Amino acid sequence: MRVRLWNDPSDWTAYSNIEDVERTITSSKEQGMDVMLDFHYSDTWADPGNQVIPSAWLDVADDTEALGERLYNYTYNTLSDLAAKELLPKIVQIGNEINSNILNKEAGAVDIDWERNTFLINKGIQAVRDISKEHNARVQVMLHIAQPENALWWFEQANDNGIVNYDWIGVSYYPKWSDVQVSDVSDAITSVTTSAVAQGSHRKERASEED
Repeated sequence: MRVRLWNDPSDWTAYSNIEDVERTITSSKEQGMDVMLDFHYSDTWADPGNQVIPSAWLDVADDTEALGERLYNYTYNTLSDLAAKELLPKIVQIGNEINSNILNKEAGAVDIDWERNTFLINKGIQAVRDISKEHNARVQVMLHIAQPENALWWFEQANDNGIVNYDWIGVSYYPKWSDVQVSDVSDAITSVTTSAVAQGSHRKERASEED
């Protein structure tokens, strides 16, 4: 079960807040299902053109270090509260369709500031790793990109910029907005997988250093 979490969506919906997420995870686990929790890090849908910072974090939007601490604490505390209720997910997704710069003040695709992006994404990853150690749980990390044609360049650039400590690659595919035809999806995913495997040894070495 893939469950999304918005920071504070109260202005427009009653769903996908933490209370709704807890109900969904509880029901999913009762049905014997594993859970992936998708942090959007926004009060609304996050996608390549809408990586909008939660309104409660606007006060630190221009302070990358403070913003990273806000992201870390939110991720860590959310997972800690879930752990206390025996609701830890199996996989945590750090952001949703993070093709462009994350945690922007306004909607619209923004060129990636890799120094900033790497710092923020790694803060989210570190929160998951810290919770895993604290609770002796193997909570895995997914990074998620929209459209197969974007996954190859994004993960190559992420690796080059120090985003290496993750377990899963997630890819959304919407034929209407993709350059990849349905018949070619398998080849596109194979290319992403081959590149990831080629980077794997290097990534594991660097991830071990970070752990």
